[in-house]
Amino acid sequence: MITHTFTNVRLDVNTPWYELSQEVIDRRQSAYIDTGKIVSRSVVESSDGLIRTIETVFSTTENLTEFLQDPVIKTMIEARNQYNKLHNITARGQRKET
Repeated sequence: MITHTFTNVRLDVNTPWYELSQEVIDRRQSAYIDTGKIVSRSVVESSDGLIRTIETVFSTTENLTEFLQDPVIKTMIEARNQYNKLHNITARGQRKET
């Protein structure tokens, strides 16, 4: 198993977080969750609303790599990075094998 933790920090709670499109949600569900490649996913927001942590557990490192190379996911990552930069949201990802 490999856990990918992605932490976002915003300066103001009035700045909306980047929202996934329905296409991305559907792709994640059908290609990764329904197939067991993603084992679990959680989203936690801090009590002050300034930090959001998304933790996704993949069954293998290969499944994480496949996810990150998926054209639909790659397009979302690029859009999210642009949105975050425009809205001064910092992001940090880290991986841990278990």
